[in-house]
Amino acid sequence: MLTKRLFGLTPSQFITKSRIAAASRMLRDLNKSVSEIAHACGFYDHSAFTRAFRSATGMTPSEFRTQQ
Repeated sequence: MLTKRLFGLTPSQFITKSRIAAASRMLRDLNKSVSEIAHACGFYDHSAFTRAFRSATGMTPSEFRTQQ
């Protein structure tokens, strides 16, 4: 697959990584709720977003926002 060769990630991993990166920017720069950011970044619900974010960064979205 092209994405695997170019980025070292499966298409699904690449999409998730892109969504988490966008969410990180939004958590840092915007004053929207975590739920609003989750939906804006394509996550079905707050729980799915929190699980994916914690898996990728080692902290919850709220913890990330507090540290920024």
